[in-house]
Amino acid sequence: MILGSQAKLENDNRGLNVIRGLHNKAANGWRPGVAPIGYLNNGAGEEKIIIDELGAPTIVEMFERVAKQAYTGRDVKRWLDDIDFRSRHGKRLVLSHIYRTLRNPFYYGEFQYPKTDPTMHKGKHKPLISKRLWDEVQIQLTVAPKAPAGTKEFSFTRMLKCGACKTGVTAEEKLKKLKTGEIRRYVYYHCGRANDLDCGQPYIREADLMIELLELIDNLELDEIGAQQQFKDELERYEKFIGVLGQNGHKSKNYVIDLKSYAKYVIEYGTKDEKREILQYVNGNLYLKNQKVYVERKRRSKKLALRSSNPIAI
Repeated sequence: MILGSQAKLENDNRGLNVIRGLHNKAANGWRPGVAPIGYLNNGAGEEKIIIDELGAPTIVEMFERVAKQAYTGRDVKRWLDDIDFRSRHGKRLVLSHIYRTLRNPFYYGEFQYPKTDPTMHKGKHKPLISKRLWDEVQIQLTVAPKAPAGTKEFSFTRMLKCGACKTGVTAEEKLKKLKTGEIRRYVYYHCGRANDLDCGQPYIREADLMIELLELIDNLELDEIGAQQQFKDELERYEKFIGVLGQNGHKSKNYVIDLKSYAKYVIEYGTKDEKREILQYVNGNLYLKNQKVYVERKRRSKKLALRSSNPIAI
């Protein structure tokens, strides 16, 4: 019994020493266990985990396709199967493996050990991607709560077309819950792929799209009659608001406006309907290509053309 107890104690101590050694290895920046796909275990020298020169470029492209082209997990699997990409054991990646890879922080240089421990260790291995790219992928993988059919509308849909395949640009919403409990909302616009299922145009964030429109508006020509009427309606609404405040004596006279400045104001602060209405007065069709907005001019009437250098007095 005494010999058996001593043997049991030695085994227990040996197990504790192994666990302690693994934690020390993680604290020193080297993830214990088999390296994830895209890396190889070296097992000797200072670099215990090295980049797999054959598989790493495909893993990087996988992250980029999800982040920049809004690929889903099934899209990634279809693409990997088409190029016959396989793991180090010669097997094709299953969908669950793809999602684990896309959610693994190891690829930007950090890891958890063990997986149940929330503490993040700074790895000494060479990262394959940047933290920013990894964050963009996590946003794409976040599943937003489903809204009732037909109720989700976005500000700039119906107004833009894909510059590559001429399909209407659509939008989707992503919600991300932060550690603080705050929920961040992101809206992305991309080609609807109705004309070309393989259209590779990247998505663009709504904030970046708004910047593109604001920069472009100076070079656009607006329909003078329509935009002027919209401004008059806005002016009347302002006068009614002043009246409610008891300043009925204040009236708008000789207001000089630059319709392009007004268009910028509407695009930045207006409602969804107001944004769509002001963009209808653009003398041309708006297209989105390579995250840039450009105009394909329509036939122009001199009576309806308006330049920013010619403000209108109302």
